[in-house]
Amino acid sequence: MPRRSSVENLTGPTLPAPAGSAHGVLARFAFAVCVFIILLLVLEFAARLVFSVPHGYFLLTPNTKLGFRFPSGLLADVPGGAPKHSVNAQGVIGDSLSGQDTYRILAIGGSTTACSALDGPRTWPARVQAILAERRSPGRIWVGQVGKAGLNTRHHLITLSRFLPQHPKLDGLILLVGVNDFLLCLGQGEQFAPMSLEQIDSNPELLARTFEITPPETGLMPWYKRLGLWGLAVRTRTMLSLLVGTRATKELTQAPLRRRNARVLRQDLPDLEPALHEYEQNLKALISRAQAMHLRH
Repeated sequence: MPRRSSVENLTGPTLPAPAGSAHGVLARFAFAVCVFIILLLVLEFAARLVFSVPHGYFLLTPNTKLGFRFPSGLLADVPGGAPKHSVNAQGVIGDSLSGQDTYRILAIGGSTTACSALDGPRTWPARVQAILAERRSPGRIWVGQVGKAGLNTRHHLITLSRFLPQHPKLDGLILLVGVNDFLLCLGQGEQFAPMSLEQIDSNPELLARTFEITPPETGLMPWYKRLGLWGLAVRTRTMLSLLVGTRATKELTQAPLRRRNARVLRQDLPDLEPALHEYEQNLKALISRAQAMHLRH
């Protein structure tokens, strides 16, 4: 009878590893991955039904709510809180369009048009609509706005050429412009380079800055921003921002501090002549494009 080794006597007989254990772990992992992917696809399909990305050019995402928590006391005579703005199906802040509209006006501009610190009904485009409605009857006056902070006449030219042709019929435009063009020149100083109309219309950076949504063929909008789950995430972030504040709120509250700590303080204005020439060119082009669309301005 063969003798057992001392090690075997101490530890007992060695048991073979369970057959197929590694294979079983891999199978369970693959199954979990498949379930996760299927769940993502189902969620994406459901999200796309609710948050589908429209085809075209849109400065603002249609059918959304905009707003952020605004600290009280930051601006004189402006109450704090969480101002809200409703973006309609056409990507415009304002009431939904109606077949009963007898006159439609669109306001275009920067932050002074967006009026982000005020609730929708208190913004000046909404007030214009209310005043005109009181003075003109019968019929319904509609005034919407597509103001975005930082946009200048370069962006507004792109808005007229790309956004307006896909928008339902308009009767008039209100353009509130000038400050952002001046700030662009002031910020760049001697590095400011005026642009021709052809350069403005074909500049991909201006196009991407103007629009939140662009057609797929432009290649400017990342693929993930076309996902329904991305739309769900954006709307969730907007709701949370109304509760806990946003990056925009922090930037507003820190702006005075940044001005005090500025490293470069201009004592003299840069040469404004090139910027003024471009500004004049852009204004004339805005007027001519509005006239070509038979719009009052």
